[in-house]
Amino acid sequence: MNGRKPMNVVLIGNYHSAELQSMQRFAAALRYGLEKRGVNVRVVAARSLLAAGRNPHRGLGKWLSYIDMFILFPIELRAIIRKSPPDTVFHICDHGNSVYVRLLKDRAHLSTLHDMLNIRAAFGESTDCVPTLTGRLLHRWILHSLNKCKSVICDSTSTAQDFRRFSPKYSGKLGVVLLGQNFGYKRLPEQETWKRLSADTPLKAGERYVLNVGSSVQRKNREGCLRIFSRMAPEVAGRLVFAGGSLTREQRDLAASLGLNGRVLELQENITNETLEALYNGAHALLFPTKAEGFGWPVLEAQACGCPVVCSDRTSVPEVAGDGALIHDVDDEDAFCESLRRLTDESVREELIGRGISNSKRMTTDRMIDGYHAVYEELLKARA
Repeated sequence: MNGRKPMNVVLIGNYHSAELQSMQRFAAALRYGLEKRGVNVRVVAARSLLAAGRNPHRGLGKWLSYIDMFILFPIELRAIIRKSPPDTVFHICDHGNSVYVRLLKDRAHLSTLHDMLNIRAAFGESTDCVPTLTGRLLHRWILHSLNKCKSVICDSTSTAQDFRRFSPKYSGKLGVVLLGQNFGYKRLPEQETWKRLSADTPLKAGERYVLNVGSSVQRKNREGCLRIFSRMAPEVAGRLVFAGGSLTREQRDLAASLGLNGRVLELQENITNETLEALYNGAHALLFPTKAEGFGWPVLEAQACGCPVVCSDRTSVPEVAGDGALIHDVDDEDAFCESLRRLTDESVREELIGRGISNSKRMTTDRMIDGYHAVYEELLKARA
């Protein structure tokens, strides 16, 4: 730290029962990267107390989780703020927790804004997110809280533009820090790829498959994946592999109606990074016709593994993909089909892989930490 006193940072993470793996991975990556630089880091988050053992998303469990997050945790956070050195930076790692900013107004702080999808939906825009009445109120509160933050840092230019559109009078610092990989995804030797896949999945060595990574929520457009894949001959891609959660009943019905019984493989949500790395390495392509993303980690991860990417042109995805993907209008499923076929040409394939690997190097964890560290220093300087 060049003889200077180490910086102090408190990362405010997500409610312990929240099923938000990507946000947990983001906070963990921040902590690891900052600690490597000698920063004193503490991670705090609301705990499941009253809602322990209950589903925090419905019924009584939902309301008890709100008490955990919005009444009990602020008591704990106030004590943490009071006991922290004056030069501490408080980083709200997920904008969904920006409601805590009311406790931080006199301290150096920022919030990371990962996407505006639920906020936009709360104000009536179509984002394939359907909020309940409670959800609308909550996300309007979140936007109000973001407007009170000293600094809002977005994952993408697309999200920053959305925020500026909804908050034209925001007077704090608005910036963009692209995410980096949260795991060291890389190309693997073919033997290692199939060793892992044979051990961890039903895939057989050398089997050709198209990969989709993400959940089954509507905006991820798994229905589009099924329609596109149904037009692929087995010699182009024998199976469609969904990693990151099970299909819905409606999606399974669609697969059956398209004649895909036996050609669709669903892998569990808790697959390891090592297995996912092997899945990227062995795939014919990552098929990613998403309708909306805050960032689009699978695009970056696939490129780092030398997996060709065929993706949509929506929200942040083109910014992340750069020139290392075949990008199409999400509604042009013919174009997606044609690109998957083109990737059977080794010259086309190798050129795209090379561009993808080069593009992935723009977005490393070190560069992400550089960006946030600079924001922290600016906030502390402004406070001095």
